[in-house]
Amino acid sequence: MRANSSPIMASAPSHTFTMKRLTPSRSTATTMGFGYEPAESATGLFGGNSNWRGPIWFPVNVVLIRGLILLYSYYGESFTVECPTGSGQHMTLLQVAEEIVRRLASIFLRNSEGRRPLFGGVERFQSDPHWRDHLLFYEYFHGDNGAGIGASHQTGWTGLVAPLLRLFTPEYLERVRSAVNAQDEMNDEMNDKKSDEKPGEKVKA
Repeated sequence: MRANSSPIMASAPSHTFTMKRLTPSRSTATTMGFGYEPAESATGLFGGNSNWRGPIWFPVNVVLIRGLILLYSYYGESFTVECPTGSGQHMTLLQVAEEIVRRLASIFLRNSEGRRPLFGGVERFQSDPHWRDHLLFYEYFHGDNGAGIGASHQTGWTGLVAPLLRLFTPEYLERVRSAVNAQDEMNDEMNDKKSDEKPGEKVKA
């Protein structure tokens, strides 16, 4: 790549993108760089908070939840993982998905102190009776305290909290477990057929 007849070299050490311009008459390079923050941008040059940065994004979590439920439909109750990490407590993948939903929902619900995490330190939203029950659907959320960050009208994806709240009803869980049991029965039947199979004979499903 060339600009003003000078070669441009780019590299990305760590989270910094560095550009160096080398001139024919100089052996040194001019380094220009900008940092990459995992939250709000430190400069408005690159769009402020519109850079898809932030710890908690609802669409990403929904994809994860769906994947866990699909994997549970295959592995069932026999496969567990430690959740939370380091707790020594093990859960099925369905239980892990339910735990993630609980955490996401808790961002919008009042805690033991009567405060909603999504409103952060904005006292008017936390305590004013004219505002405290009017929930905002922020673009993404702070990873430590759940405070809303970015645009506050992202109902297109943060509104996914609504179907998530209805996801783990007793009726839904019963349907999922019934599907898993049906899959287990089908697998057992296929295994029985394979054990009865004669050499060279194919099993008919």
